[in-house]
Amino acid sequence: MCIRDSNIHRLKEDHDNAKQLALQLQQIPTVFVDLDSVETNIVLFEVLRSEHSTQELLQAFKNAGVLLNATGDRMFRAVTHLDVKRTDVEKFWPILCSVLNA
Repeated sequence: MCIRDSNIHRLKEDHDNAKQLALQLQQIPTVFVDLDSVETNIVLFEVLRSEHSTQELLQAFKNAGVLLNATGDRMFRAVTHLDVKRTDVEKFWPILCSVLNA
């Protein structure tokens, strides 16, 4: 396998997209994200207050086209990768606001 086939050449783009996603999350008062911990393409965040359960939030995000993993009660993991473009990250903001009623 050559380096190009492994997509190593675009890891910086994934990391930059993750940082942008974290910056968006940080703007929501009911969300906690440690911006300093976003060093790769993984963003961990917590929804501090919501009238919805973790599973309801996951389903609402999924219905809006955003796939997240739960890592605990109202704790989520988002990953940027080859299939996530900057335009997708930009589309996340209105989805985030809608799902979290922010």
